[in-house]
Formats: sequence, C-alpha cells, structure tokens
Amino acid sequence: MVLTKGDGSREEVDLGATGPRQDAAATADAPLPEPLTPMGSPHDHPATADRDEAGPGGSVLDDLLPGLLGEEATS
Repeated sequence: MVLTKGDGSREEVDLGATGPRQDAAATADAPLPEPLTPMGSPHDHPATADRDEAGPGGSVLDDLLPGLLGEEATS
C-alpha cells in the first residue's frame, strides 16, 4: 500500500508486517526534548503580570474591606 502524506511525499507501507520498521524503533529510544512550558502555561508578560498576587483564598482587596465597611483596620 502507498501512503501519500499531506506534504505530497509518498511512503510504501506493508500491511502484513508483524512489527515496527527499523527506523521507527530507533527513534523510540531517542530522549525526548526538554519541555518549553513544564507547567503547561507560559509565564506572564511583565507588562500584565500581577505584582503582589494573593495566595489561594485571598484577594488584594482584603486590606481595603475594613475601610469600605467603616471598621478600623486590625493589622
């Protein structure tokens, strides 16, 4: 069987083969490249990054809340 790839190149494929081709086995043992974004998300751009990001369950507005409610700040 002849497989035509998206770039127009052709490759002959043996449908009766019992295992992978030799060149495919050689690339399976090659080390993987270093990931670009290990956490899956890119870093923030310096112009849009939060300077003092609050931790989980916190907000930068927590310090303003007592003043808005007319209470004295305790900290």
